Amino acid sequence: ALFLEWAHGTSLEDWISSAHNAETLASVLEDEGEQDGGSDGEQNASDKYEIKRSLRLAWDIARAVGQIHSVGVAHGNLSPHNIIVDEQKGEDAAFTLKLIDFSSATILQPPTSPGGAGKTKKAIRNDIYCLGIIFYQIFSGLHPLHISQDAPTSSFSTAVHGSSASSIPSLHQLNSHFPQVLSDLVSNLISTGSDKESKDTDQSYQTANEVDKDLYIMLVDPERFLYHSHPQHAKIKFSQNKLYGRSTHIASLMNAYNRVIVSGGTPEMVLVTGRSGSGKSALVQLMREPITRR
Repeated sequence: ALFLEWAHGTSLEDWISSAHNAETLASVLEDEGEQDGGSDGEQNASDKYEIKRSLRLAWDIARAVGQIHSVGVAHGNLSPHNIIVDEQKGEDAAFTLKLIDFSSATILQPPTSPGGAGKTKKAIRNDIYCLGIIFYQIFSGLHPLHISQDAPTSSFSTAVHGSSASSIPSLHQLNSHFPQVLSDLVSNLISTGSDKESKDTDQSYQTANEVDKDLYIMLVDPERFLYHSHPQHAKIKFSQNKLYGRSTHIASLMNAYNRVIVSGGTPEMVLVTGRSGSGKSALVQLMREPITRR
């Protein structure tokens, strides 16, 4: 009764089990290898909602991992058992997360320390690899390496590193209606951690923040970047000087500027609000250039 009473919510392990009931899993497995010519990507509103819900959760997890990396810590034992999820259900799913069990965590060494760069890269790649395994379970309900769900959590990282990423069927192979670009992202994460000799840094995710950014862009503009995107076998590349899915907000800010400054109207105050990491600062920063040019 006292177990983690301070952490509201449930383990991600239990969330996955609840989200993917036996009927859903049977449907996914039945679709595996389907060759009957159904149009890839055809989905009803319910399917899209469930993908968006899971995508939001995956994004929140990537952000959380990126945040601990930014303060110089790698978790070292990321697994569904070590993530606590508190879901606020509604039209737009929202989650509060807690990463627990830092018993295997490592302090990321400065690149200038002896062997520091190599150790830091290895620790980050391990977390990124485990993100891929976790995301695979979130979206499919299945463990990609068919590890027993009741296996000791201490064996999670060791077990996933013991198999080849190339032998794991992609999410799109499991379900032909699953968005190809998201399937490729998850496969890329698994490959990033498992292909220890890979040196193609341009094609692989090197940080959790890169994963965060790609998931976010799919989340804010799914019709463009999730369902109508070309297949990707590498990380998505976007312009660093452009915001996606924010045209309405930019227009609102520019209209306010024009009313007050250009047209000489009465003073106004505009509040930019949103969840942490939703891009408020980036939006305001983007407005500075067209305004200062005037």
